[in-house]
Amino acid sequence: MIVSAALQKVDAYVDDVLSGNIVTCQLVQQAVQRYVNDLQKQSTKDFPYHYDKVSAEIAIEFIENMICHSIGDFQGMPFLLERWQAFAIANIFGWKRDDDNSRRFRKVYWSMGRKNGKSCIGAAIAIMMASFDLNPKTGNLENVAEVVLSATKKEQAKVIYSEIERMRAQSRHISDMSTNINKEIKFSHNLGSIRCLGSDKPFDGLNPTCCIKDEL
Repeated sequence: MIVSAALQKVDAYVDDVLSGNIVTCQLVQQAVQRYVNDLQKQSTKDFPYHYDKVSAEIAIEFIENMICHSIGDFQGMPFLLERWQAFAIANIFGWKRDDDNSRRFRKVYWSMGRKNGKSCIGAAIAIMMASFDLNPKTGNLENVAEVVLSATKKEQAKVIYSEIERMRAQSRHISDMSTNINKEIKFSHNLGSIRCLGSDKPFDGLNPTCCIKDEL
């Protein structure tokens, strides 16, 4: 069986955490062990979830092939995920519910130390969800996929939006399929959009497919 480079990253990270080659905290160890345990019991009577390797692979490869770093020494270079990042992305987008093939995880809390690329990951996920998310029922692109970036203040929400703007400028593919007008990025092929808001300036009538909350 051929395993993609994207999924090799995930497998290597799991092996190194469980073997102790990578030193991690207890919560990370438990997350990795849960992943291994869940693979063994997927789609059983008491565990109605399955791991879709294709969906996990697509999510990782979208970020690595469509998104580029926007600042620093790696500006303009592909956003190649670290193994721990690939593991998290694979879990978020790979696990599905047996009954309707929608995502197992509807809410994700991702905490990391400063200067570990929190805004970069949030921006990459926002771009992917707005432009390339698949509808579980039809298997086609999610139509009018609405992504909102939120925080207690709108100015804080703009931190990730600014990163999205820079990433968009670095990627010819993303730039060609989208516009950036009045602080809202819109995609022409599926009418997806990205915008930010804060509790100080709320919007009515939202129907988001993805909400990213910064500094929760």
